[in-house]
Amino acid sequence: MFSCLKQGIYPYVEAVFGWDDIFQRERIMNNYDLAWFHWVYRDDDRVGMVCFKEYDNALHVHFLILEEQYQNQGLGKTLMTQLEKQARHKELEKLTLSSFICNSRAIAFYQSIGYQITESDEHFHSLTLLLK
Repeated sequence: MFSCLKQGIYPYVEAVFGWDDIFQRERIMNNYDLAWFHWVYRDDDRVGMVCFKEYDNALHVHFLILEEQYQNQGLGKTLMTQLEKQARHKELEKLTLSSFICNSRAIAFYQSIGYQITESDEHFHSLTLLLK
C-alpha cells in the first residue's frame, strides 16, 4: 500500500516539503485507519487505490491514486461517481478533498467533474462537491 501511495504523492510532497520515507510511513500509520484504504481494480488488475472516510455530514477523499498507465481512461471519474452515489445513499451533504496546488492535473480533473475550490492555503486547495 505504501509503495502505491508513494508513487502517487511523492512528486508533490517532495516539491513542497521534501520526502522522508520514515516520516511518511509513520504519518500514514498514525493518522489513517487501514479500513479507509481500498484497492481499485480493473478486471483482475490492481490499478490503484482510494482512501476515504465519512465525517460530519460529508465523505472525505484523502487519496485517489491510479497507476500512470491507467490514467486518462475514465477510471477516476467512474470511481468518484461511485463515491458520490455512496454519499448520496447515506444522505450526506457533500464530498470533500484536498489537493496540492502544484498538482494542476488533479485540480483540473476534480473541477471538470463539478468540484469547487472552497479554501486555499500556501500549499493546498480544498475542494467540495455539494450533494444537496
